[in-house]
Amino acid sequence: MLDRTGKKKKADGTPLTKVTIDQAKPEAKAYVLADTANGLYLRVYPSGLKKWVIRTRIGGVEARRTIGRYPDMSLKDARIEASNIAEGLLNGRALRGPSLQQLADRWLTEFVRKKTPDEEYIKRLRFSYFSAALRQKPCADVTRCELVVDLKRIQKEHSYKTAQRTATIVTGLFDYALDEGVLGKSPAGNLSRALIPDSPEDTEQQHFAAVTDPADVGRLMRAIDTVSTPTTRLALLFVMYTFVRQKEMRQATWAEIDFEKRLWIIPASHTKRRREQRDHVVPLSRQAMAILETQKMRSFTSKEALIFPSDIKGAQLPKTLLLNAVKTLRATLPEDQRPPETTVHGFRATASTLLNGMGFPRDVIERQLSHKERDKVRNAYNRFEYIEERTAMMQWYADYLDALRDGRPEPEMPK
Repeated sequence: MLDRTGKKKKADGTPLTKVTIDQAKPEAKAYVLADTANGLYLRVYPSGLKKWVIRTRIGGVEARRTIGRYPDMSLKDARIEASNIAEGLLNGRALRGPSLQQLADRWLTEFVRKKTPDEEYIKRLRFSYFSAALRQKPCADVTRCELVVDLKRIQKEHSYKTAQRTATIVTGLFDYALDEGVLGKSPAGNLSRALIPDSPEDTEQQHFAAVTDPADVGRLMRAIDTVSTPTTRLALLFVMYTFVRQKEMRQATWAEIDFEKRLWIIPASHTKRRREQRDHVVPLSRQAMAILETQKMRSFTSKEALIFPSDIKGAQLPKTLLLNAVKTLRATLPEDQRPPETTVHGFRATASTLLNGMGFPRDVIERQLSHKERDKVRNAYNRFEYIEERTAMMQWYADYLDALRDGRPEPEMPK
């Protein structure tokens, strides 16, 4: 039998059972299995996902609400929730779904935490900047106008950038609500456009603090050697030697490493150039290879495994882990050993400054940094372009970093 949307629906008048639910297989299109009371039914998706939904009518208008996933919410618990909602409707409480704060808590628990173990990042996703009245309001009743008014208040009381970050977070939250079937439409699409920068500085490109004085670079290398956690120490050194983007290191798997040719081939999906579908090739110095050999003994389980995994099984290193490690070095080391202020992304600027200062060809450096060429013709380069020059440069740079660390003379320039 089909429901009014044309999707298969169990409607034989018998209650759902655990066996019926477990045996429900995914099909090409989503379909529903109805229970016998309180508008409860189970929606089965082509992916195999199963969600509990309540359907009722309020003033002649149909309303739906997703209340949980199966088997996380059992059949018994779903019936209890459906009964509670039905009782609330009889007592005049409308089926309006979760409040904005409840939706946010659910998003953080069911979605964000599964994507990142970074607690500091998750804390920044809290919705405390929004007014209490808006956070307590059913998310189905929240209007775009209300969101914009509150964002402008946040900008006035805090800053443009705080309001902009909050707008991005709220857009992601409502996208989640759409995907989960909690809402039929989102009031939060592209919210950032409603905010006007307070000053030109608000729209300027962000620049990352970087160490560019050779003596300071040596001090930074010595400081990194004092990091007690092996994975963190090795990851910091690996980024120093390769000057890749931190994201590329965090996502790196053993399948990307060609040990025989001493190359790291970063797939386009892991790079900033993913839209151009362009892999990035990194020649690996002896120092970088030694780090990989050490990590291989510690973390290799398969070619698909992460090279630098988090303590949480299968998870990437937290986004802020390495930056926090550098900040800790500055906060805990004696003043004469303390590295200057820097960021992990700043390691790229360090490499660019030092290599340009030593006279390496600009094109070779830019190719290794994987910077985009303004010239569209030159931009369509072979990923192995300048590979011999880049290989020699990467080995020289690793030797130079070690020399700065140890207080030795700089190595001879490659011929």
